[in-house]
Amino acid sequence: MRQLREGRRGADKRRGPGGPAVAALLAGLLVAAVALPYDGRVFAFYYTPRVAVFYPLVLLFALAALWAGRRAGRPSFDLLDLALAAFVAWQLVAAALAPVWTLAWFGAYNRFGGAVYLIALTLVLALARRVLVSRAALEVFAWTTACVVALAATVALLQAVGAGTPWRFEDAWVGRMAGTTGNPLNLAGLCLIGVWLGVIAAGLPPLSTPARWAAGLAAALALAGLVVSVSRAAYLGVAAALVLLGLVALMRRPRALALLAGVVAVLAVGAVLYDPGGTGSGALSGRVALNLEASTYGLRADGLSRGTFWRIAVQAIDERPLTGWGPGGYVVAYRRYVPAETLQPSPLSSVTDPHSLPLLLAAGSGVPGLALAVAIAAIVVVYAAPPLWRLLRRRVRRGGDRRGGALRGGDPEGGGEDEDTFSEGRVLAASAGALALACFLALSPADPSAAVPFVLMLAMMAAAPAAVTPAAASGGWRLARRLALAATAGAFIAVALLVTQLYGADAALKRAVTGDDHTEAVRAAEALPWMPAYGLVAGAMTVRAAAAGMQQPLFEQGERLLRTSLAADPSAPAARIELARYHLSFMRIDEAMEEVRTGLEWSPDNPVLQGLWGYAAQSAAASGSKALAEELARGLRAYPGKGADGWYWLSVALAALGEESEARRALAEAQRRAPGLDRSAYEARLRGVL
Repeated sequence: MRQLREGRRGADKRRGPGGPAVAALLAGLLVAAVALPYDGRVFAFYYTPRVAVFYPLVLLFALAALWAGRRAGRPSFDLLDLALAAFVAWQLVAAALAPVWTLAWFGAYNRFGGAVYLIALTLVLALARRVLVSRAALEVFAWTTACVVALAATVALLQAVGAGTPWRFEDAWVGRMAGTTGNPLNLAGLCLIGVWLGVIAAGLPPLSTPARWAAGLAAALALAGLVVSVSRAAYLGVAAALVLLGLVALMRRPRALALLAGVVAVLAVGAVLYDPGGTGSGALSGRVALNLEASTYGLRADGLSRGTFWRIAVQAIDERPLTGWGPGGYVVAYRRYVPAETLQPSPLSSVTDPHSLPLLLAAGSGVPGLALAVAIAAIVVVYAAPPLWRLLRRRVRRGGDRRGGALRGGDPEGGGEDEDTFSEGRVLAASAGALALACFLALSPADPSAAVPFVLMLAMMAAAPAAVTPAAASGGWRLARRLALAATAGAFIAVALLVTQLYGADAALKRAVTGDDHTEAVRAAEALPWMPAYGLVAGAMTVRAAAAGMQQPLFEQGERLLRTSLAADPSAPAARIELARYHLSFMRIDEAMEEVRTGLEWSPDNPVLQGLWGYAAQSAAASGSKALAEELARGLRAYPGKGADGWYWLSVALAALGEESEARRALAEAQRRAPGLDRSAYEARLRGVL
């Protein structure tokens, strides 16, 4: 072990402090990239800027990490590196065999997901465990993340008191503030970095006094951000981390124990009392009562809840246990298994994350993908266990080092035992942060604002073995390193150009929607034809513009754009609905029904597709095609998964065919399922798809 430490210190001296520090700065900026960007000029004003910044930063981080180790000799690899390589390989397999290729690789519209995203995170973990190990690197990373968390929490607090900020927060619900992340849960995940910062502030690992003060201030703001984000999963994560830290604090550290007790008290009191409306509706007790009233699972009335998402994920895993639906393909499974009553309030709602990282991995890349992820986590825990055990054992024997702070031990400038103290403190702080984030990710969306810090915490828990001395590096390894640098630089240029194109397309989509200009939407779709969302919006807007002026060339262009969208994502019901409506407007009932039937194969309980089936039968009856109308009505009557829309439009079709008694029974069933909808509402649902 001493030789390993000496080898690492020697490698750090050869690299110099600059390389790892630059890489650590970029690692901190990765957290900023998924927490801070906002641009009102693009359509997805939170998501597009995050994607556009994150992926180039990942490659810059890779360049910095490779450059920092350029003089360290032949790199050393271990079991964790092998597990990471196997995970990447399986993501490639799962994406290649996915039913919807585009979503498997890139995820849903301008959101993080897919094989590309998971591979990027794996690359960050593999490299961060080689650079976030020195004092210089950790100091820079602590400063950067402290600034990010402090800014996000400050914006959330300003929002909580009604102050204007540059960031929008329409998604806030009953005082659940979004901060800079666009969503309260995303803010909660980000603020869990405060657990790591709190341990840094307490002195483990021993960093400079200014860094510890900055970390302490950011940790306090993060605690406030956790309160106003109102996330019970985040509260659970903090509690789990405090249990781990309590094991250390109890080793004859009364001041540390008092500090932890104070944190628990502040969080508990803030979470219980926080009620921005002042009426009790936003208080924690009121929210818990509402959830308990909804159902035994604590589901919301509209069915859009963790329980529904988890059941869909289990069904998805059961159907495709080996390769899953693609790393970004949970949304495909959601469309297939979501029950009609869940879709009833919002027929085109789609969910891209089951609110559980294990279920997301299993549904996306099958049981082997989940098993590999669990193996990676287990290896990290095994690597982190010895320094944690040494720390606990030393505190039991000596009662800890009482020089300087509640949990602090060792001199930042020392060596030998102080080097042990630094490495043990680094592992303890990262373990606490990782535990808090793991509890959150097990019960909440795997948003990058939580997933990226989680990966970086794992990296600090499992430092890579020291590289072999330069004399042992062969010419082949030096050539491989240079090739890796060149390939990474080339990938950075390609990705920078691609995200620039993405940004331009999303800005064009924003202009199209705000100005009702289909030409701008067409520009976005033609810039990125493999992005289904752009083709869908452009096709729908073009068809409607054509209908307004009865321009046949525009009809043909709109249909072509919708077909392009379906080629990229055949599971999307919205494009099928638009095409079916387009064909029905020209009484091309057979073509419309082809789209309806294909759409129901992907999304069998979609209300609008079922409604179009009945509407097609009614249109056939109105045009005098009684035989066709009767055939369509029989098919819809026999369809097993009808929702309120299917029953209502079946009643309309049966009435048009003169079957009054059957029509009344179908209408009664529709009213039973959706008592708040009337004829105008059903008609609006067919017309207002986008």
